[in-house]
Amino acid sequence: MQPESVLEVGPGPGITTDILRKQGIKVTTVDYADDVGADMVASVLSLPFSDGEYDVVLCCEVLEHIEFSSFRLALAEISRVSKRGAIISLPHAGRFWPYKIYLPKIGTVGFGFDLQFFRKKHVFDGQHYWELGKRGFNLNTIKSELLHCFKSVKDFRLLDNPYHHFFHCEK
Repeated sequence: MQPESVLEVGPGPGITTDILRKQGIKVTTVDYADDVGADMVASVLSLPFSDGEYDVVLCCEVLEHIEFSSFRLALAEISRVSKRGAIISLPHAGRFWPYKIYLPKIGTVGFGFDLQFFRKKHVFDGQHYWELGKRGFNLNTIKSELLHCFKSVKDFRLLDNPYHHFFHCEK
């Protein structure tokens, strides 16, 4: 079921916003920075919207820009303003080897291997306070935090770009 309204946290260059609006979806954008042209300037830690004001909240490649100690507060705010849930993506650092195989009568099947024993400690780079896949920030930790604020969480990575890890969170 297509959402009627979406809150996009951290709209970046606006490509996703434009695509959603062309589909007839009412999109409101919010960003902490006042120079990106978002509809509202606010922090994901304190969203100035009513409870359940948006069908879905879209928050891609944003939450790593806040300290992990504030991660759950941001998730609670995202959950609070959404009716149905959220789509969240996080950068997933580390070694990942994707494979695609064509099987006759089935089609292309994809899978990948996450080599967890190469985990490095994250060092703040002026942008990211933490990243999924770095030491202390494994998938189970992130999913556990998401499940404090959402009823169910499904996750996936795109084999063509495994640096982005997506989470479909339902209320």
